[in-house]
Order: sequence, then C-alpha cells, then structure tokens
Amino acid sequence: MRIVHEESGQMVVISALSMTLLMGFMALALDVSLLFRAQRNAQIAADAAATAAVLDYHYNLSLSHAQTAGKTASSNNGITDGTNGNSVVINMPPTMGPNTAQTTFAEALISQPNPTYFMKLFGFGSVNVTARAVAGDVGGAKACWYVTNPTASGALSLKGAYSITGGTDANGNPLPACGGVVASTSSSAIKVTGNGGTVDTTYLATPGGYSGHDTNPTTISSGVQGLPTDPLANQVANQPQPPTCNQTSALSSITTANESTVQGSASTPVICFTSPVTIGNGVVFNGASGLSSTAPSVVYVFEQGVTIGVGSTVTFGSGPTYDATNNTFPYPPATVGATMEIYGGTLTQQSNSILNLYAPSSGALDAVAIWQPVANTNPLQVQFGSNNEVLDGFIYAPGANVTLHDNGGGVVATGLVANTLSVNSSSIRLPNYNTANAKTTPLTQIILVE
Repeated sequence: MRIVHEESGQMVVISALSMTLLMGFMALALDVSLLFRAQRNAQIAADAAATAAVLDYHYNLSLSHAQTAGKTASSNNGITDGTNGNSVVINMPPTMGPNTAQTTFAEALISQPNPTYFMKLFGFGSVNVTARAVAGDVGGAKACWYVTNPTASGALSLKGAYSITGGTDANGNPLPACGGVVASTSSSAIKVTGNGGTVDTTYLATPGGYSGHDTNPTTISSGVQGLPTDPLANQVANQPQPPTCNQTSALSSITTANESTVQGSASTPVICFTSPVTIGNGVVFNGASGLSSTAPSVVYVFEQGVTIGVGSTVTFGSGPTYDATNNTFPYPPATVGATMEIYGGTLTQQSNSILNLYAPSSGALDAVAIWQPVANTNPLQVQFGSNNEVLDGFIYAPGANVTLHDNGGGVVATGLVANTLSVNSSSIRLPNYNTANAKTTPLTQIILVE
C-alpha cells in the first residue's frame, strides 16, 4: 500500500514564517538605526555644549553662566535639559578622564530617552542614548615668543649679560606658562656668546641645535611645542599694505602742543605720517576701547620711520600699570589700545627714552603693539642704553631682526614674533599675553579633547 503525503500549502507556511522572521529583523534594524542616529545627534549636542561652555567661561569667568551657555547650545542642537526626559549636565572640571584637574575644561554629559518599535515587544519601550564631550582652552599654556626664521644660524643670538625671563615672577615662582619657539633647523639655531646670561622661560624649544660658550642650556628642549610659529600671521595677513589712511600728516615733529591734530578715533582709525617723525616728551596717542567687538584698531603708521626723543616718555593707548614684582599686568586688561606701525624706515629710541604701548584688544590688530610689516626688513631696535619698553601686546616683526642692546635697560612685552632675535647684554621679560588679556586674547584655542 502506498501512503500519499499531502504537501500542498507548505510553502505558504514557510513563507509566512520567513516573512515574520524577516520583518522582525527589519524592525530590529530600524530600531538600531534610529538609536544610532539619536546617539549621533546627542554627540553633536554634547560637542556643542562643551565648546560653548568653555568659550563662555573664557569671556565671563562664571561657572553658572558657562553651564547655562552649554545647555543653550545643546538645546539649539535639539536636546533641551529637563524636556521629554532629556538630561544635560555641564561639569567644570570634568568628572572623569585625563582632564579632571583642568578647571577651565568643560564636560558635557547628555542622556536622552528614545522610543523603540520592535524591542518594545520584549519590554524595552525606550532606550536611553548617552553622549559625552570634553572641550578646553589649550591656548593659555603655550608659547608667547617666537623666532620664525626657518634656517638661520643664530636665529636667536644671546650675548653678554643677557636675560630672557618668562613664566616666573621676580622671586622665581612659576607663573602661567610662557615658552619660546625658535623655528630654525640650523645646527646653531640658538647661538650664545659668553656665559653671563640666563634664559628662564617655561621652555625654549627648537628643531635645530645650540652652540656657544654656555655649557648648560637646561631650559632648551627638543621639538617645537605650543602654537604654530607666528600665531598672528593669519590674523594680520589681510591688512592692506600700504595701509588705507583715514588721515595723512606731514608733521616731522610731534609734541604735546600739536598731538591733538593727529589723534586716531572711530572715524579716523588709521593715521599716516609721510615724513620721518620725532616724538617729544609727554605725547600720548589715543587708542580705542577694546571691549567692544566693533571697536576699531587705531593704527599710527610711520612711513619713513620714527624717533623717540632724548629723555622722552611716549605712550600709545592706555591700560593697567605693569607689576614688576609679579611680572604681570593686573586684570582687567587694557581697555584703550593702539598699534604703532613701522611701515618704512626704523624705530629709533634715543638716550633715556621710554616707550609704553597698549595694544588693541579687538579687531584685526588685536594684541599687536608694535607692527613692522614683513616687507620692512630693517632691524627693529626696541631697546638701547638705559631706556625701557613696557608693552601690553606683541612686538610683531616677522621680517626683521629684533634687537635689544646694552645693560641697564630692558623690555617688558606680553608677546614677541621676530624673524630673528638678538639680545645683547639686555633683558626682556615676557608675561603671558593670554594671562594679561584673558578675555580678549586672539591666541585662544578651544578644542574638543575628549
């Protein structure tokens, strides 16, 4: 006897089972893809929150204000704290990871519940998606003086009783970091004549070498550290050369009697002098308020050079008095700034003259006190004899040799960029510009670190 098996309809059953399994996988894939999308959006919100919090703290120095800014940035990116079960927490310093000691770093922790479709059949109606980001201002601990020539032998030349100080106060106590970078790859990038001087900065880094009589270059470390060489290059590069003058003057002598005729302002932010100029004692050149993002950078352009007269004290802008004991400019920073541009010729400082400058703290020339454009390769002598400079801002001469000469005087500057630098029996003190002008420094580098 033959038994006949009825097989009709089996494919329908198998197809139904396969379709059920396939639809299940499709639903799971939909759930997972939606959760991945939600996590990506949460990470975007966390990145924005951490960055906004650090940036706000940089300008306002308020933890609560920074936390509010961070949560606002998260909300602008789709996740609002306390809404629909969302949680946005801003911690300063971070509560975990390698940056828990960094009080100016911000950690953003985000949690957001997201509904599921297939997984709710198994009791998972929603899944919390989390994201974490840490951002920090890494600009404050970098170099503040740069020698940019890439190949020169003796790019940094030190002679006699030289002194370069930065990163310590008068008692040798450490201050916020201020290192130096010598970009030359020459085997004698740093050249020392004599052994009576000191370099006491947080670090002095070069990809090149060292030569000279001083046999203990303990402050020299290998490899370029800090911000890129010439951190102001992109900022200043777009400034017109020759400059666009709002007012032109043919004066060859400026005294307190005629200084009012050549004062910069919001309506005349660029004053150009077409003749060689000698400036007398007591002359003060106006600046502009630096606390407004729209404030102009007042620039005094000397097309044929400028001389500071014998025994004369000349000031550009105004700001807080330099504290020589602690090697700092007290907070708040300069609120009225001006830039002295040596477009052509040279800066000459005669015996016992004193030049004080307070750089703009906004605009294209933010932080630039003395500017000698790269096309002017004349040596920039910022100190001679017993005269002194006090500059809350950068000496910016990327095409020139900046020189300091003779014991008895010196320069205080919160930053320096030079093609080459020569310090001959003189001293330069370098408080960190980022510290002196914490809210307005253009050297800020806020980046995501975790």
